[in-house]
Amino acid sequence: MAKRGLGRRTVDSNTQGTPVSQGEANPQSEAKRSTVERPPSRSVDDLSGALAKLGGQGAPQVGQKSFGELRPRDIIRITNPRTVYCTHREVQATPWPSLSTDPAELESALRQAVEGQEWFTGLSARIKERAIKFFIEIHELACSMKDNGQLQPIIVERGDPASGGGQLLAGERRLIAALYSRGLIETLTAEIYNGTLSSLQRAIIRDQENNKSPLRYYETLISKQDIFKSLEGAADMSAAELAAYLGYRTRSVPSVLKRLFILPCCDQVIEIARIKDLGHRDIVKLIAIAEKDPAAIERRLRACQKEERGESSRGTEGADKNNKDDAGSQALKAAASHGLVIKPRTNKKLPRKLVELALTTTVISQKSRQTIEDLDLDTTEGLAEAWNTLAVELAGEEG
Repeated sequence: MAKRGLGRRTVDSNTQGTPVSQGEANPQSEAKRSTVERPPSRSVDDLSGALAKLGGQGAPQVGQKSFGELRPRDIIRITNPRTVYCTHREVQATPWPSLSTDPAELESALRQAVEGQEWFTGLSARIKERAIKFFIEIHELACSMKDNGQLQPIIVERGDPASGGGQLLAGERRLIAALYSRGLIETLTAEIYNGTLSSLQRAIIRDQENNKSPLRYYETLISKQDIFKSLEGAADMSAAELAAYLGYRTRSVPSVLKRLFILPCCDQVIEIARIKDLGHRDIVKLIAIAEKDPAAIERRLRACQKEERGESSRGTEGADKNNKDDAGSQALKAAASHGLVIKPRTNKKLPRKLVELALTTTVISQKSRQTIEDLDLDTTEGLAEAWNTLAVELAGEEG
């Protein structure tokens, strides 16, 4: 068992060649937060039998697989639900600190390395902190692979058996660690599927590999959505049938995921989950809202995106929270001066309905209309700001 500094979690080299999590403070606290049943972990060797038992829609043949040593730069990324913050080319172009960097100085050295990089400067303050934590773990993984070797192969698909590379299916952090090492890790051991796999096969292989270390919940949703999209007739399947494909033992979570994946605004819900870092219970609430009022999801997404853009321009999270609290307090005070007092138990349905009715009139300017449409009327602050906008717009109007 290899343990490295910076107060980070232990990497268990005997079970998995990657850090335990990606930017999470504690896997136990994450389990409490999302209360989601995690799918049972399966090795790729189990996939052929598992898919065959499902009747299903094609399993990789054992004879197609082989093992080999591949150069990191010859491996192409297709898709992966796990967030990695930059492209593989950008990883290679970034001047990362040496693997011999003192652990006590690593975070500072990483911040200096990414400062001024175009991919990093475009991130919000909150996401920048996640990226730093992610690359601290990548640095630790690269050190472990260099010192102890690669204990788990990556998985690639090679459509052309004569080619020297392949398309990455699983093991992206190991690949990024090799690129991060700047040549110190020259090759990666790979389990290679020779021939072209189906989209379902690719989705299940990636999903099962990602289950070996915790994903953020929105990443889990993307991973499961890839399988759902690849399943013929998935929308007509029962929760029990979907559970087998999605890797769950019970029907409760698959039934919720099916409700989400058949929504026309499914991608918008997942994007809200990404921005707000939501868990399972919050997603269930959003699904219920989307089923009744899809337009509410559009409004909420616009508000989240506006908040995310604002956070990027403001800088630090602390300043963002203070500014948001101050702005929310001022909006509530202004709304009270315009006749709307919103308290914790206030029923917001009537004032929201009045706002929506006002938007149907011809006296509202396009600028005010756009301002209100960008607000989330399901929140106290959004409703208060919309009320204030209308109060200013309708001042002096009769009726």
